[in-house]
Amino acid sequence: MPLMYDYLVAAVLLYLVMIFFQAVSGAMHHGLVLLGPRDKLAKEDSVLMGRAKRASANMLENMVLFIPLVVVAVETGQQTATAEFGAGLFLGARIIYAPAYWFAIPLLRPAAWLTGMVGTLMVASQILPFTGAA
Repeated sequence: MPLMYDYLVAAVLLYLVMIFFQAVSGAMHHGLVLLGPRDKLAKEDSVLMGRAKRASANMLENMVLFIPLVVVAVETGQQTATAEFGAGLFLGARIIYAPAYWFAIPLLRPAAWLTGMVGTLMVASQILPFTGAA
């Protein structure tokens, strides 16, 4: 399997961890009421649960960009060293991003987000026809 697909699978697994963390933080805060339809929760989400929801939503937004770029790069034979490095950079940054968001580590969350975006753009730069790389 191409290295870029390894990064892609790892990113999906990371997203699953993020969803699990969100569910656990919600269960810790709301209790068994989450087993029902959740129409009328007795209390607001905790700060941690809100952060977990926002981190998961942000990961999904970034995966929508990352996944097709990786697939196109691999399927068109553009898995260059730059594209592979960009995919790895995305994954590494997103691994840092999640706990940085959950635990409100100052400056690390936006730095990790920006680094992940740079990784995504590195992959994109290798498949865009006007860059000369394709």
